[in-house]
Amino acid sequence: MTTNKMIKSDCELASECTFFHTFNQRKSIAWQGFLNVYCKAGVSFLCERRKYQFETGCQPSANLMPTGRLVPPALAALP
Repeated sequence: MTTNKMIKSDCELASECTFFHTFNQRKSIAWQGFLNVYCKAGVSFLCERRKYQFETGCQPSANLMPTGRLVPPALAALP
């Protein structure tokens, strides 16, 4: 099952977040659910990418998930 909605972010860093811009248009329910939780649902304070950027002033790699782990191949393969 897929959804055609593009998620708008509540995270203040979304406009510059390489992860959000790279994966936001993925249509699988797994991607949309993941982005909803970290980027939309008001829990961006749990995002390891956000913490890294505030601590260093630099964006982490686009393949670093908000959990602090790299995007697994199985997830990366989803639309």
